[in-house]
Amino acid sequence: MTKRLLVQFFHPGPEFDRAADRANWTDQNQPHRRKFMQVRGRRAEGTGSGGDDLAIWGEWEPQAECVQTLNGLGVGLPKRLWRPYYDLSTAPPNRLNTDPLVFGGFRYTVCQQHRRYNSGWRPTGLQQLAAGSVILFGSHLDGDFVLDTMFVVKEGRRHNPSSYLHLSTPQPYVDITLATLYEGVSDRGCCKTPDPGDQYTLYDGATDDEPFEGMYSFVPCKPIGLGEPGFARPRIRHPLLSSTQTQRYGFPVDGNDDAIVAVWREVRDQVLGQDLALATWLEFPPRRP
Repeated sequence: MTKRLLVQFFHPGPEFDRAADRANWTDQNQPHRRKFMQVRGRRAEGTGSGGDDLAIWGEWEPQAECVQTLNGLGVGLPKRLWRPYYDLSTAPPNRLNTDPLVFGGFRYTVCQQHRRYNSGWRPTGLQQLAAGSVILFGSHLDGDFVLDTMFVVKEGRRHNPSSYLHLSTPQPYVDITLATLYEGVSDRGCCKTPDPGDQYTLYDGATDDEPFEGMYSFVPCKPIGLGEPGFARPRIRHPLLSSTQTQRYGFPVDGNDDAIVAVWREVRDQVLGQDLALATWLEFPPRRP
């Protein structure tokens, strides 16, 4: 049975900060990191139009090229700006998936949907989120919760090792996340090697074009223009949210629809109040060669 929940989801917060012109596809011998990226996208809240160059924080495990070295002196400020792309021909067989993936729409399907207990791996409640659930993806940084993705569940679709190729999803999403999950994930950390009977739920995010009770998915962003594009991920403070947890997830609100909408609105306002805009659509990074 699905439940409408507010989820605070902690994932690793350190910046991907490699002093190189290019970044290779991350493999299982390296930790997940957040990249500060230059992408094309559209903003909501009357703060822009389509086709803008935007700076965002997010997860991107495939390749990227360094666009600019930044000042990065303050707490949480980025040290490098990356332009993401992907190349399957140079992807390692043990590559990491990108989840959530915010390009070409908002999708989440892997992390923490199975958890390791003393008795072994078991499915979690993250496989049973009802439409209208809200997931705050972020990290613990310097005593605060910082947000990189606000995800509003539109719908969920089940899949397994034998059915995932039949899902109606863009091919880049299959390449970057689904095929990587079923072909390259090891039995460690937050993800496991899928067994034949394992199930996952692919969640599609509500958008500003088709919101759920006025809520939509977004990524905090800034347009790239004059001056240095670097910004810190917005600090989110709310009585229902933890500022001390460092990983895993929690359910601060269970089944209270009005409370979930109220938290979404408060978080949106806090992001806007920190001089950031809301990216509601981001183009898929190009495939090379």
